[in-house]
Amino acid sequence: FYTERIRHLNSQIGERQKIALFAREMGTLLDPEKIREKLLQKTSELFPEDNVTVRTASTSDPLDTWVSERKIPLLVKDIAQDSRFKGQVTPGQSGSAITVPLLIERNVAGAVRVESSHTGRFSETDLQQLELYAHMAVLSLGNAQLFSRVNSLATRDPLTGLATHRAFQEQLVDEILRSARYRNVLSLIMLDVDHFKQVNDQ
Repeated sequence: FYTERIRHLNSQIGERQKIALFAREMGTLLDPEKIREKLLQKTSELFPEDNVTVRTASTSDPLDTWVSERKIPLLVKDIAQDSRFKGQVTPGQSGSAITVPLLIERNVAGAVRVESSHTGRFSETDLQQLELYAHMAVLSLGNAQLFSRVNSLATRDPLTGLATHRAFQEQLVDEILRSARYRNVLSLIMLDVDHFKQVNDQ
């Protein structure tokens, strides 16, 4: 009994360590594409024998449509026999699938899906595990969006969309340093536009 209990606890500790590591790695990413790649990699490790996809937009696939409309995870034990998708799936299509939507501020930003050609392949535990990793990816995607928005507000004029004076000064310093490093000639062109207020107003 104790040997089995210790084995079970060690397994849980190992799983929690993996979750903590994934959370730390996700917390450092600010590129949405890299976040999706990391989620795809982790999901593929969890389900190495199955087909894993991370979708960035809803498709005409009935399972995608179902998840996108309801904004909740989906577990299908037998695609061909599931009453929710009768007449919607391709004839001969069989197997099982789990799909979890990636929700950012209640908006669907994609989904992660695991499919198998075998029916009954996935359990509620598999779905919960996928939900956990998808949720961490969603938090990172939300952070990436927020960072992008804040960065844009700090460096772009909200009216014209042009770089702010501060952004120009920072870029100018970078270019001067680059010019000195590679011993290149640096030119700065200043242009005075007459009646520029009219351009701004339009």
